Amino acid sequence: TIPAATYGTSDVPTIVVPNLLLVREDFAANNACAVTKLIFDKKADLEKVHPAVKDIDRAKASVTEPVPLHPGAKQALG
Repeated sequence: TIPAATYGTSDVPTIVVPNLLLVREDFAANNACAVTKLIFDKKADLEKVHPAVKDIDRAKASVTEPVPLHPGAKQALG
């Protein structure tokens, strides 16, 4: 929702555009697992670098359709 104060109107609901971290199909599963775990383990530190990190949600991280979730990332989120 865009708050009313932003444009002097009422609150306006908006759509969400997801962002995906893409890797090649042959990217090592152990590396994909490690990167995925690192993102969530260091989320608080990453938020200090960019506020958009606050929107990263572990519960929604596996929703990547139509792009298949890498097996290593799936293991990390398991």
